[in-house]
Amino acid sequence: MAILATLGDLRIEVLVNNFESFDLQAGYGYATHEKLDGKPTLQMVGDRLRSIRFDFIFHRQLIDPELGVLQLRTLAERKQPLSLIFGEVYKGQWVIEDIRENPIKISIKEDETVITVLKCQVQLLEFTGGRLRTPEQISAINPFSFLS
Repeated sequence: MAILATLGDLRIEVLVNNFESFDLQAGYGYATHEKLDGKPTLQMVGDRLRSIRFDFIFHRQLIDPELGVLQLRTLAERKQPLSLIFGEVYKGQWVIEDIRENPIKISIKEDETVITVLKCQVQLLEFTGGRLRTPEQISAINPFSFLS
C-alpha cells in the first residue's frame, strides 16, 4: 500500500498495480488571420490551461469505494482550487472538472449490494489564480443592472 496522490485533503492510496493511468495535457493557443491571397497566418495568443486525467481503483481493502467517491465529490462541490501532490511532487493548484466511476466488482451479501472494486477517472483543470465563482454567485449577477 502506498500513497499515490493527495488532492486537497483526500489521500489516494493504492495497492500494487491498481493505478491505471496518468495523463497530463498542455496546449498552446493560436489565432488564425485570414489573408486575401495565400494561406492564413498564425499568431501565438498564449498557453492553454493544463489538464490532468488519471484513473485509479478504489478497493475495499483500503477504503469503502462509495465513501472514496463521496469524498471526491464533496471536494468537487466545494468549487475551490485544490493542491495536488502526486507521489512526492507538488503539481500546483487544480479544480476537479469531471469524475467518472465504473463499478468493477459487486457482491451481494444478505440482500445488500456492495461495491468492492470501483474504477474511478478524475479530470482536473489547472487553476492559475483569481476567484472561482460559485453557481450562487453567478445567478446573483443581474445582467441588466447597467440599465438602471
